[in-house]
Amino acid sequence: MKKNILIAGILIVLAAVGIGVVVAIPFLQKEDDGTKTIKPKPEPIALLPKKEPPKTPIRPTSNEKKSVIEPVPKTPVKVEPEPKKKEDEPKKIDVKIEPKVEAKKDDKKPAAAKIIAVGDDLIKLNDPDGEYTVETLNRAMQLKLIGTIKTLKIAGANDRSVLDASDLEAVEIIFTGNLNSGSKVILGKAQTLKIRDINDKSTLDASALDARAIVLEGAVNSGSTVKLHAASGSALFIGDINGDAQLTIVAKDVEFRGAINGGQAQLDVTLTKNGSLKLTRVNGGVRLHYSKASASDPEPRIDLGEVDARAQVRMVPPRK
Repeated sequence: MKKNILIAGILIVLAAVGIGVVVAIPFLQKEDDGTKTIKPKPEPIALLPKKEPPKTPIRPTSNEKKSVIEPVPKTPVKVEPEPKKKEDEPKKIDVKIEPKVEAKKDDKKPAAAKIIAVGDDLIKLNDPDGEYTVETLNRAMQLKLIGTIKTLKIAGANDRSVLDASDLEAVEIIFTGNLNSGSKVILGKAQTLKIRDINDKSTLDASALDARAIVLEGAVNSGSTVKLHAASGSALFIGDINGDAQLTIVAKDVEFRGAINGGQAQLDVTLTKNGSLKLTRVNGGVRLHYSKASASDPEPRIDLGEVDARAQVRMVPPRK
């Protein structure tokens, strides 16, 4: 028995020596190679939370009073009953009876033409805010104008031509040319009139004018005839009156800035209430008669200027 135990101990020692040799061999080889052995860094060990010892509840001593927490009394909350919903009243439906819509007719009338040529010698004007020009009439042409217009311009008339505008109503009438060679122009109503020369026994009849202002910028020559009417306005003659001219004038204020010449010239001037007459020079055997429109009117203001001894300038009784 002892022999067996001894043998076992020897075997154990040999085994331990063998294991140690085997373990030491790698280290000896590393030292021979000149390399150092780097020990691996130990990984940090996570600190575990310390376990706290269980707390022993502190028991109050016999002398201490236990604090008692009284519950807070709850305030009673009033719960109001929900208002009863009103039952929806049935909506009243208004029944509207719409009138029958008839198909609309086009009420717009076509715009009236502003200038209507009724014929070769008749033109109707329908333009109260517009302007119309009559081109020069030649070779005994005849033309009639009717209707309304704001501004009428007349380029002139020659060769016994005739322009009849007696049925035309205008705001202003302007002659941009002369009346020559026995031509004739008849005018209707207008507020203002401007005239150029009137020559060669031509005629301008504006006795229905009833204007506020008449201006004759040119001259009246060679037996021509002029009739003007501006009962509440003025008539101004800038040019001369020559030859055997025949003038008939009705106006409140009449002024001749040019000379009145000629042996057979005749002028009849009617001055309305509070009127006036002013002459510059009267030459030769001119006959100029002036009168009041009514016998009851006050005396007019008269300035005769220079009057030739052969001229006949005087006031006559009013015409009946």
